[in-house]
Amino acid sequence: MARLNLPAGAAAGFRLELRDAFGNRFTANVYGAGRRGWLVANRKWFGTTRSVGPQELARGEWREFLGLVKQAGFWELPEALPADPDVVTDDGEWLTLAGRDGDRYHEVHRDGCGGRGLSRVQQFVTRLSGLFTDPRPSHPAEGLILQGDAPAQPQQAEPHAAADPARFSSPEARSPSGGPGS
Repeated sequence: MARLNLPAGAAAGFRLELRDAFGNRFTANVYGAGRRGWLVANRKWFGTTRSVGPQELARGEWREFLGLVKQAGFWELPEALPADPDVVTDDGEWLTLAGRDGDRYHEVHRDGCGGRGLSRVQQFVTRLSGLFTDPRPSHPAEGLILQGDAPAQPQQAEPHAAADPARFSSPEARSPSGGPGS
């Protein structure tokens, strides 16, 4: 991945790239300065290519994005994790997140969604792009619901049943039996 050049007006920028073993790819560049940010994204999925941008981020989204990057510990993460000599991977998904803030540059490469913090960054950016109908990572972390996101329909719900927002009001209400620790 290139060293992520910043366009005019940007003080910081990040590139999220998701790839899979089938040649599908999603790339998004998120740039900003102060409280203003914008996004450019491209999705090539099973031969169909769609693009968006440059698209201005709504008020607060640039700062929210930076907060998710900080919560993930991005600047402190190792570039890559050591390979397990007992595991051979022939298939899967790969995530790369690169960031530049002034003269500081860092990039992280991970198999899968990259863990809980990076999966939140992935979910946020894929939702912002509008290029996915269900922008959750396809990894065990997919159950994460970010604050401000509409709750997902439970999988056992009937196709046209409306979600009950009260179900998502507390951790106890989210458990299948409705009680704590269930």
